[in-house]
Amino acid sequence: MNWKKRIVDVAVEGILWGLYYWLLFALLIPLVIDRFLGGLPQVQVTQSGGNLLIIVLLFIGLSLAATALKGTIYSPLIGALESILGFAIILYFMNGGVITASLNYGGPVTVTLDISPILWEIFLFFTIPGAILPFVEYFMRAKE
Repeated sequence: MNWKKRIVDVAVEGILWGLYYWLLFALLIPLVIDRFLGGLPQVQVTQSGGNLLIIVLLFIGLSLAATALKGTIYSPLIGALESILGFAIILYFMNGGVITASLNYGGPVTVTLDISPILWEIFLFFTIPGAILPFVEYFMRAKE
C-alpha cells in the first residue's frame, strides 16, 4: 500500500472517530442532561469556546493515534482511553453528578440535584462497551 494513501486513510478515519467521541461525550450527552434540567436557571452543562476546542483536539489526536497503530495492542488501549476519558470529562463538567443552582424565589434558595444515577447509566451503556469493544475487535482479528 502506498504510504501517502495510508496517511490519508489514517487521517480521515482518525478525524471521524475523534469527532464521533467529541459529539457523544462533549455535546450530545451534556445537551440531553441540559434539556433534562431545563427548569433550573443558572445551570449549564454544555461547554463553549476554548474548552470544546481542547476536547475536540484531544479526541481527534487520540483517534489518529489509535487508527495509525491499528493492528497493534496500542490501538485498543488508546480506544479504551478515549472512552474512559470521555466519561471523565462528563464527570468534570458536571461536578461529579451533583448540580447546585441558586434561585431567588422570595428569598435566596439553593437547589441541589444529584444526577449520579444518570451518570452511572452513561457509564454502563457507553463507557464500559467503549472500553471493552476495542479489545474484543483486536483479539478477534488476531485469531484470523
